[in-house]
Amino acid sequence: MMASSSTFEAKVLMAKGKRAAAAYIHADCSNATSPKHLNEVLDNLLNPAKAIDEWETIDWCKWLMAGGRTPDEFSSTVRTYDNATTCGLVWTPNFVAYRCRTCGISPCMSLCTECFKKGNHQRHDFNMFLSQAGGACDCGDTSVMKETGFCDRHGPNKSVNKGNAPRDLMCVAEAMMPRIILRLIQHLRENSKIPGADKTAIQDADAFITMLLDFNNMGGLMRRVMTQALTNPQMYRLLNEVPQPADTEYAQYMAESKRIYDEALRSLPNPETATDDFRDSTTGPEHLVHKTFLEELVFWTVKFEFPQKVVCLLLNMLPDVDYKEALTFSGL
Repeated sequence: MMASSSTFEAKVLMAKGKRAAAAYIHADCSNATSPKHLNEVLDNLLNPAKAIDEWETIDWCKWLMAGGRTPDEFSSTVRTYDNATTCGLVWTPNFVAYRCRTCGISPCMSLCTECFKKGNHQRHDFNMFLSQAGGACDCGDTSVMKETGFCDRHGPNKSVNKGNAPRDLMCVAEAMMPRIILRLIQHLRENSKIPGADKTAIQDADAFITMLLDFNNMGGLMRRVMTQALTNPQMYRLLNEVPQPADTEYAQYMAESKRIYDEALRSLPNPETATDDFRDSTTGPEHLVHKTFLEELVFWTVKFEFPQKVVCLLLNMLPDVDYKEALTFSGL
């Protein structure tokens, strides 16, 4: 009864339209540590019974996060507080990039289109190229290129005058991001049990993963929200609990999701050990325990044979130092 009531309230709120509902939820998030109305709307939008790639769901997520602004206005505002000193944008093969031999300290330096165009490379010896194996933007990295070639957003001194973001700017993003990451994890879990579904599962989630990449590209402020959601053990534990009462549709789904996940962990091969001392060890892969969304996402990345877009997502957040350390320990 409570679930149907919550669903009804969410639908009434969503009927106000994306911008009005987002402004209402932003006010709720600004004043509450556990925003009830946002969670009710996310229960509807991120229901695992829905296809993960529904355009309307992704558009709603962007509007909700914008908190009453348009998604483009929100993205521009967040970018003004970008405190990242390097770009670090990771790309896949067939990506158009630039190389400036005048600015480069290393012959392998490369720049994304945005950083190149915002840098000063007039009369420089540069070329545009189609990346064959993928790469990453080096803008802001003094070990790879001269500071004179950095764009107006990156470099050791570019974060000094950015100022502090308003306290409530990221409040909806902070509340939403763990739920969004959980939805991706749920999708990977349920597709792992289907033989040969590894490639189609990633294709089916293409727009959803693109949304996460777009969030990351807003810069250091949003990246920090994403990395905190990925590395928070309390949030991982809380969202993975089977809710009570256990006979609801979502509780049954989460119980089955956990069963699939546990089965996937047990399916890891137990490597041969070199000595008898370790032959009876109980610390092998069958007892692997993930404590964060990042650790489980890395697990699925390996299990699904390193899908390019997911790898790009994981690598694109490396400019965050704490995340870089957590990713190193996760084993990717």
